[in-house]
Amino acid sequence: MPRDDAEAVKWFRKAAEQGNEDGQVGLGMMYTLGQGVPRDDAEAVKWFRKAAEKGNQEGQFKLGMMYWQGQGVPRDDAEAVKWFRKAAEQGNKEGQSMLGTMYFKGTGVPRDDAEAEKWTSKAAEQGQKYAQRHLGLMYQVGLGVPRNFIAAYTWYSLSAASGDEEARTLLDALRELNKPGAKS
Repeated sequence: MPRDDAEAVKWFRKAAEQGNEDGQVGLGMMYTLGQGVPRDDAEAVKWFRKAAEKGNQEGQFKLGMMYWQGQGVPRDDAEAVKWFRKAAEQGNKEGQSMLGTMYFKGTGVPRDDAEAEKWTSKAAEQGQKYAQRHLGLMYQVGLGVPRNFIAAYTWYSLSAASGDEEARTLLDALRELNKPGAKS
């Protein structure tokens, strides 16, 4: 069957209007991407919010991203953290990764290395490649965790194996740093 974005929007809308959370998230994505409908971030926020308020973790994560990026709503880091936390607490690895990043940077919350490590580890253990890279970096420099090049190497390797090119670059740099005779 050929791809038909307009037909997909039709069915997402039917489901969304009946209160189906997956339909609401799907319709929000179509508006965010401008597939089958004109791109409309405010309309996307509307549908993500409907799903998020029902406790849908994907809707919560997507709504957090809209606040973090200022798409369809004014940029609001504290509101982004609120929705990332709701998703993260339900086990959403993207929400966990973003919540870890927010704590790491002190964006929308006070900077807290222990909280950054907690949420980043949860996401990394679920295979979220950017969290794996970030956790590798935390171990390499000893931020929120004891400095541990073996752990850094492990997390960079996992992230690189998932296709993260930045992790591959960091992995190569770590290898160079740990060659005999290299200065640290």
